[in-house]
Amino acid sequence: MPRRPPAPRRTAHGGVVVLAGTVSPGVDLAWDAQDVVRGLLTVRGVHNYTPAHLARAASWSVRAVSRWPIAGLLSPVHPLAGLDLALAASARATGVRVGVAPG
Repeated sequence: MPRRPPAPRRTAHGGVVVLAGTVSPGVDLAWDAQDVVRGLLTVRGVHNYTPAHLARAASWSVRAVSRWPIAGLLSPVHPLAGLDLALAASARATGVRVGVAPG
């Protein structure tokens, strides 16, 4: 499976890279500092987030989908009943994230 370029190379100029839930043990990040600096990127770490944070992120996503190509980050969305298929799609890395619809 081909390796995807690191996050800074996939982030728009002036964008933000957010790392959430990667506290223990974290993965090694093979980033070139120049990609962050030249891209004028902000890197944020989020720790101890709550359900309210997830609700705000979901609300933002609904509003942002018309402004940015967020849908292109997801593989096809799977129903919750098809979670096994969603996990298999995640293993194939067909998108940055695999979508799962709760209803």
